[in-house]
Amino acid sequence: MLGARLLVLTLVISACAEFSPPLAEPPASSTTPTLSLSSSTSAPPTTGCESGADDYVDAGPIAIVGQTSSDAAQISSLTVFNVGVCERFEVALVTEGGAPATSAPRTTAEIFPDSGIVRLRFSGAVDSTAITESLIESSLAKQAYVVRGLDGSMFVDLHLSESVGATAVELRNPARVAVELRPGGEPIQLGAAIGTNIVITEPARRTVEYPIVVRGYSRTFEATVLARLSAEGSAIDEYFTTAADWTVTWGEFVFEVPTGPGGDLSLFVGEESAEDGELEGVTLELSAG
Repeated sequence: MLGARLLVLTLVISACAEFSPPLAEPPASSTTPTLSLSSSTSAPPTTGCESGADDYVDAGPIAIVGQTSSDAAQISSLTVFNVGVCERFEVALVTEGGAPATSAPRTTAEIFPDSGIVRLRFSGAVDSTAITESLIESSLAKQAYVVRGLDGSMFVDLHLSESVGATAVELRNPARVAVELRPGGEPIQLGAAIGTNIVITEPARRTVEYPIVVRGYSRTFEATVLARLSAEGSAIDEYFTTAADWTVTWGEFVFEVPTGPGGDLSLFVGEESAEDGELEGVTLELSAG
């Protein structure tokens, strides 16, 4: 392991930087840094590809790590390592004052193979972030989002490029939560749909049944999310819901389409442009049984 070639890039955004909530639509370009894997002389992590095959989970709960009492208050950075065929993602945490935290709070790690997502949900006082999203130039993951949940908690979603198994571990002094990915595992189905200011994580399969549960996160204007169900090119119904955030970071939302026609459907989720009224978001092509 110590002899393996290690590629590392650390994206660090000052945890003590002040956030100024936007007066209108939050800027997209300024919050989308790219994480790429580059050479480093840093010492490799002490765990990784040498883990046994049984340590990697490809569906459902991965692990619960961290401490019941923690000084962490903010997500400060995401670091990407490449060790052999495995990849390692570390989420760093800082205190309310911006100093490196000593321990991580209780953190639940899960993998959703249908949506192609590994999720880290933080409990406790972690309620802010210095990073909102990142493009990732790696073989196993393509994007990361930091989201405020409907219950007020913060979570990080890693969107996968291919099927993987995953493990999770807490690292201390400074506090980090690490996810290690290994190629192979439960196949990704439809995957998450990503559009302008909107990410849809469910439904994650093309064939659906009523009621259709729609989950995701957004940065739409004033956190308002519009959904429009159509069949054969004609709109059938509209739905509105409110996401948990939009100024500081992405906000989680969920709603149901209670009933509708069978057969082929189009489900748009997003918003109407304030400039010209055009729809901006994503459209899912579904088949209702």
